[in-house]
Amino acid sequence: MRAGRGVVCRAAWWIGAVVWAWPGLAQGQEASDEARLEASAGEAVSGEEGEEGEVVVVTGTRTPQRRSESPVATEVLTREDIRTSGAENLADLLEEHAGVEVVRGLGGAGVRLQGMDPKYVLILVDGQRVGGRVDGTLDLGRFSVERVEQVEIVRGASTSLYGADALGGVVNIITKQPVEPVEASGSASLGEVGRQDVRGSVAARGEVWDGEVAGSWHRRAAFDLDPSEPSTTGSGWDAWSVSGQAKRRLGGGDSASGQVEYLRRDTRGVDAHGGGAVVDRRNLTETLAVSARPELGIGAGGVVRGMVGYALFRDQLLEDQRGAAELDRVQETVEQSGQATAQVEVPLGGGHRVTVGGEGYAEGLRSERLEGGAGLRWRWAALVQDVWTVDEALTVVPGGRVDLDTWSGWAPTASLAVRWAMGESFALRAGGGRGWRAPAFKELLLLFENPGANYRVEGNPDLRPEGSTNLNLGGTWTPARGFEVNINAFYNDLEDLIGIETLEEGVAGRVSRYRYINIAAARTRGVESQARLRLWSGATAEVGYTLLDAEDRTAGVPLEGRPRHRTTAALTQRHARWGVEASARLAWTGERPFYLDRDGDGVAERFDAAPYASLDARLGWEVWGGAGIFLGGENLLNAGDAELLPLAPRRLYGGVTFNY
Repeated sequence: MRAGRGVVCRAAWWIGAVVWAWPGLAQGQEASDEARLEASAGEAVSGEEGEEGEVVVVTGTRTPQRRSESPVATEVLTREDIRTSGAENLADLLEEHAGVEVVRGLGGAGVRLQGMDPKYVLILVDGQRVGGRVDGTLDLGRFSVERVEQVEIVRGASTSLYGADALGGVVNIITKQPVEPVEASGSASLGEVGRQDVRGSVAARGEVWDGEVAGSWHRRAAFDLDPSEPSTTGSGWDAWSVSGQAKRRLGGGDSASGQVEYLRRDTRGVDAHGGGAVVDRRNLTETLAVSARPELGIGAGGVVRGMVGYALFRDQLLEDQRGAAELDRVQETVEQSGQATAQVEVPLGGGHRVTVGGEGYAEGLRSERLEGGAGLRWRWAALVQDVWTVDEALTVVPGGRVDLDTWSGWAPTASLAVRWAMGESFALRAGGGRGWRAPAFKELLLLFENPGANYRVEGNPDLRPEGSTNLNLGGTWTPARGFEVNINAFYNDLEDLIGIETLEEGVAGRVSRYRYINIAAARTRGVESQARLRLWSGATAEVGYTLLDAEDRTAGVPLEGRPRHRTTAALTQRHARWGVEASARLAWTGERPFYLDRDGDGVAERFDAAPYASLDARLGWEVWGGAGIFLGGENLLNAGDAELLPLAPRRLYGGVTFNY
């Protein structure tokens, strides 16, 4: 921990040095407003400015683009969407969103895109990788939404832009930037199932400097959907966070900025083990992220963007067996990572805008479960992309990237995206690419024994990266102002998937031995659709439907837990004069296949979980001068079960807000 603090101090010093020294390095060259779209890569704007399509996105091409003109289909949840949803964290926000499935398990709430598990979806904050995955899942409940300006979702392989782990897509969280000279906001709420939330922020924007400080505190009680068992279905937790950011604007649109955020989360639950053992579990996790981002205009319309970041994830696990000590355990896991990126965007003749970049990434994990107690990897990459505007109707974007990983070796990937505007109301998008995922340290180096269950799991340092081929074909139809329809067909072919093989059966008192191996293949294909319609002034309706065919090609059976049909709907009403806004969000999920050994014969049989529906609603009223009240409900239809759907039971909440 002492070493981690030293790195943090150095990173903080680096941010200060960049912010103060950058003016002397800046060349003051003027970049055109049109080329930059009046927004940098870390400052995508949200909301409506004229037409709804004027939202600026950065994730699909790593460069600012108007969403309506982006050659890569990008789904956006704006600040307005976030506020009216009543969500407190990213998991709540995405729960009923079209084309996105939130799955809950050992590692928390993860996101599944195009039928691919959370470990294949890369999570970014302002383009910076986020660490701290547990069992392959990065818990979306860690990300409070009070500082989020918009969330951008790109489905399909994005490895040629972002490297490993982006087989299924990318979720990029764009943080807020102050727009007024002085801003202040806050809220407090109480609700059922132990919901307590307090958050606040203060920000300022000047001619040269911007800055913001924010903090939050959240509490949830544990819940149990099966009282016949001593274990809890969902853990209770307390969490608080504090963050700060500063930006210095320089001549010609150049800038330098820095961010720091710290989160502390204390989770408690009860687990039931074989033989009647009951264990009280407590996890204390801490996350820290520090970054610095310079940006400099070069020539006529060119720009250089850089980022240096450090992230720390520390988890302290305490397990205390009731009435015995056999399963008692104290374990600390520390993950540290550093990332540095630089990219140059330059306009060339013939409608070409070329991006060339490089990236360095280092990741270290320390845990007693790893052979040798620690793992370390380095990764270097170079990428190139050309946003080629052939004419007003056609944009072609080829791209390529080469990664060198100290564990996985060389990994070249390529992608191609095309946007063709077929008239004023319809645009066709097509794309494809290769993706890869590097084996995690758990899969490479794990050495874990469970004496109670008499088994041992071993890592495999000879694992190959998992790979995928992705194809997307879709279109956007805007027959009238305020009416948009999106349809996308997708295909993903995954190979060299990592599974577990049996090395030795546990007979006559011997321990069963297992290890990880590249053994499986899978396929997902389907159609995603979404329609958004402005009904009348202040009223908007959305509906989405996803058809999914996901197959385990090794076993010849449907992939576990994936619904074939999923439908979402949302209705929002805002009345500016009265200061009232109301929203309702619904998701219906069809049958999901699972493979369970319920008769105890050692063979798992297929079981289809029943369909379920999830409904959230919120009503807010601005009473006076930025002060308001709100009431809401989550999981109003009370979906969930202890075995296959660990959703928190229905809960109502209410609170107050203030905005200045």
